[in-house]
Amino acid sequence: MTPTNQFSTSPAADDGQADGPGETPQVTGASPPAGQVAEAEAEGSEGIVMTPVESSSHLAAIGYDNTTATLQVAFKDGEVYRYSNVPEWVMLDFITAKSQGRFFQQEIAQAFEYERIK
Repeated sequence: MTPTNQFSTSPAADDGQADGPGETPQVTGASPPAGQVAEAEAEGSEGIVMTPVESSSHLAAIGYDNTTATLQVAFKDGEVYRYSNVPEWVMLDFITAKSQGRFFQQEIAQAFEYERIK
């Protein structure tokens, strides 16, 4: 399955858990390295390209499918959750948030229907 929306974030993104302030992530249309696609598919993401979150102590990777408005979040403990009916603007705010972890907790975690997929 070909992913419908691809993005990457700056490795300097800050979720409030890392030391020091981070830079604002840049949303790009560049395709992720093949290893990321294979890793995402191996984790049962069914075509959602997962982009690593570098500076978080809790978030490992995030991905989004704009045709189904599905946000997928992988945590460093290995759990993966899929959130339904997430508007694209929420995903964009999430990946550009100064603190992705804080944004996730305040704006996504309990605001959207979700299922644990791993």
